[in-house]
This record gives sequence, structure tokens and C-alpha cells, in this order.
Amino acid sequence: MNLFMLPYAGGFSSYYNSWKPLFSKDITPIAIEPKGRGTRHREVFYDNFTDAIKDYINQIETRKTSKQYAIYGHSMGAFAAYEICAFLLRNHETLPIHLFLSGRLPPSVLVKKKSEEFSEESIMKQMERLGGTPEWLLQDKKSIAFFVSKLRDDLNLFYNYVPVAMPTILPIPITVMNGKEDCNEQIMKEWEEFSNGDFAYYEFDGGHFFINQFKKEIVQIIQQRLKERKDMTVKSKIKDFVLRYVSSAALKDDDNFIELGLVNSLFFMQLVIFLEKEFSITIENDELKQDNFSSINAITMFIDRKVLGA
Repeated sequence: MNLFMLPYAGGFSSYYNSWKPLFSKDITPIAIEPKGRGTRHREVFYDNFTDAIKDYINQIETRKTSKQYAIYGHSMGAFAAYEICAFLLRNHETLPIHLFLSGRLPPSVLVKKKSEEFSEESIMKQMERLGGTPEWLLQDKKSIAFFVSKLRDDLNLFYNYVPVAMPTILPIPITVMNGKEDCNEQIMKEWEEFSNGDFAYYEFDGGHFFINQFKKEIVQIIQQRLKERKDMTVKSKIKDFVLRYVSSAALKDDDNFIELGLVNSLFFMQLVIFLEKEFSITIENDELKQDNFSSINAITMFIDRKVLGA
């Protein structure tokens, strides 16, 4: 599965380089690079935030290597991730299966900025307050001037953005992560109002850039939440198959197939054929054990081992 990772204001795709080795083999992290940044530094920066959203979507569509994907964004990247999903929903495009957000207040909270807040002095103070900027960079006048100019461009883009529609409720799960010293917990939990899917909230010590200290933990949360989502999808498909053979609307994930009277050669043969086709796997002879196929839960665990690297 692809996980697209969006940078914070002033950020580059290279920020996520140290995150990539932390992911398991079934997740491919892909960092999005904005125009005018990093590997795209020769390209002209966006005129407005909508142009940025469309460019991010184009990158996602052209770099996707799997049907299912997820998105993670921090700070301005979190808002961009949400707006990407809203745009896709309005245009009947394929949504990610999960949205991961950190360091950004929900769309219900409008933050206004005055033009003087984008001065170099004001931005420097904000950088010092938020943390996350190396001390050497703050002391290097030439480097910090370059970084401040990029950050100012992003902030102007972000705070001048006027959404084309009312805040959108997304039909996908949302997971929100927050630094205790950054945003108010109760306000951050209002993100739940923008999803009619599953919602989860995690809080960490630290401020706006808690992600620097807790990237390993954040990766673990992302992986666990995606695994839960995959398990739900796997279970749903298996349950639909089993219901062809048993008339039980109350079929449970741990119901034993023997007790349901389903252990016969025809059912077992059809089950194996279904699993191999549906999940693109080959079930070896030594794996044809009753323990692997005794219930929906048992099959899900078996698929995890075969496909998801669990």
C-alpha cells in the first residue's frame, strides 16, 4: 500500500527520508514534493492553494502503485491532505482508505493572519516558538533568509486560501495526532466531526514539532491503523464468501466452521480457490491445515502472514 506524505509549511519531501526505513515492507511511503522545493526547485511556485492541491493530487495519481492508498500530512500538510480528500469526494474520485493528520486545527477553526505577521522578524519569532528548527540554521543568516522566504510563500498561500465549499464530512477514517503543548486537545478532537468513519486521537509530549522526537511511534500508529483497516476489509470479503454457504445473518468472526457444518471438501476447495484469486496468493500444500481455515478470524490471520507481512 502507498502512503503519501505531505510536508509542513516551508518543508521539503526530504524531511521524510528518515521515516521510510521505519515502515514495514507492505507500506510504501512516498513523500510529496511541492513546486519550487527540493527536487522541484526550478519549477515556479503555485499562484494559490487550489493549484497546490491539484498538483498534489496529480502526483498521487501518477505515483500510485496500488489501488488502495493513505495520506499523512503535518501542519499545513494536514490541511492540504484534508482538502485533497474533499476535492476528490466532490469530483467522485477514489479516496484514500485512511487520513492521518497532525499539528493542525480542524476546518471548523478559522485562523486569520495579518500581513505584518509574514515579516521576516515575525516568522523568525514564530519559528523559535514552534521549535523544530535546528539552532545552526537559526544562526546562519544566509540559510535562514532562504528558508524564511520559502516559509513566507507557503504561509501566504495557506492563509489566503478560501475553500470553494463548506467543510466536508469525509466517508473515511481519520486519525489525528497532537503535541500536548501545541493545540488544545478538545479542539483537536473536533476533527471527528469531519469523518463518518472510524476516528482515533493520539497525544504526545512536546509542541508543534513533536513529530521529530516521536516519528517511530507515529509510524507504528499508522501501521496499526492501516492493519486494522485491512483486517476489516479482509474479514468483510471472507464473510461474504462464507455466507454463500451458510444462512446466518448473525455470522461472527470467531464462529467455528466445523460447528457451522461447513467442513467438507467442496467448501474447502472453493474457499482455497477464492482466497488465492481474491488476495493474489498461492496456498502451498503444507499450509492446508484446519487451524488456518477454521474461522473468519483464523483466515484473516493467515492472510496477514501471507500478504501483509504480519
